[in-house]
Formats: sequence, structure tokens, C-alpha cells
Amino acid sequence: MVLLHSSVCDRRMWDPQWQILLDTGYRVVRCDFRGHGESPAPTEAFNAADDVRDLLDALQVSDAILIGSSYGGRVAQEIAARWPRRVTALVLLCAATRLHPPTEAILKFGAREQELLDAGDVEAAVALNVATFLGPAASADVFVLAAAVGVAKGTLRLQLPSGRSHGETSTARTRRPSAARGNGTPARRRRSDSTSIRPALSASGAVRRRRRRRSGVG
Repeated sequence: MVLLHSSVCDRRMWDPQWQILLDTGYRVVRCDFRGHGESPAPTEAFNAADDVRDLLDALQVSDAILIGSSYGGRVAQEIAARWPRRVTALVLLCAATRLHPPTEAILKFGAREQELLDAGDVEAAVALNVATFLGPAASADVFVLAAAVGVAKGTLRLQLPSGRSHGETSTARTRRPSAARGNGTPARRRRSDSTSIRPALSASGAVRRRRRRRSGVG
């Protein structure tokens, strides 16, 4: 089971579900997309679906259940469309999609965010993201996480040379930077640890002896 986070969070957004899924018997992997959490910021154009596919290859996972929230849902859809035999089930939570043109509200949000970042006002840009993408039912922990992620991303964008962008491409394959070791990985290696992999994404994974009928993973 692979958990793909929203763009306003990182893999820590799955903390409430992580242990429950492990206790149920699933093998679970969660990753940080580039520029989030412990994954390095992109240094060139990249494709997130390619990154996740490469991570699964490094972990020797042939197929899996994909669960994606918002931006993570968009990435999950692309993986399922491009490599359908590798996806045994697809769970989408408020998922974005490449199939629909951006709404007027999203275009206004993007323009306002860029204005704030151009002015060097990271705090206001973070507040705009939190107000736009987190609903009133979000917990205090989620607000804190989203704010921390937003500050890191906003600061990074301010540090990029003027006019330079390392955005995501639709399907382009690019050379990948190495990954940092993910947290949540025990010092003593287990079968699904991610300590020896070097894809673009930082990840944490754990496995317990699982009941195959319930795992959804070959």
C-alpha cells in the first residue's frame, strides 16, 4: 500500500493512518514528493509519477494499492494510467487531475501566491495556502504541518535564481538526484526498509507478516 500526500503537506500527513494499516497486516510505504519533507528539492524538470514508479522499483514492489490525497491523487491517477498492471486498487481523496483546466479560483490563487512570493512575504503566502486548501475540519496538527511545509517551499522558491523554475513535467524522464534516508526506519534492517535505495524520493516503509488476502500487494 502506497500513501501519496497532498502538496500542502508531506508524508507526515499519514501519521494517524500509518500504524493502523500496519497493524491490519499491510505492507505500507509513504514518500515525500520532491521539495517536501526529506526529499531533495528538484534541480531540473521532473515527473512525480516517474519518481514513485522508480521508488517502487527500488523497493522491489511489483504492484500495490495507491492512496492519493489532492496532488497525490493526481500522481496516483497518472501511475494507474501509464502502468495499470502495477495498480491493484486506487483510492482518491479530493484528487486533482490533469484532465480538467484550472478553475478561475485556482488561477487567482496562483497569481496571488506568486505576488506574495515576489514581494518576499512567505508568511502571507503560507497563510493563503492554508486558507485555500485546508477545510474547517482539519486538526490543529494538520494546520501546523501545512504551515511548516509552506514556509519551507516558499523559502526555497525565493532562493531560486530569477526566472528559473524546476517544475513538474507531464511524462518526461529526467536524471534523478539521490534521496535522503527516510525517518521512521529502524536501525536494524527489515525487509521493506528504504535505507539502501537511492531514488529521488525519501520514503519510510515497514512490513509485518501479513495476510495475503488483505494485503493487496503481490
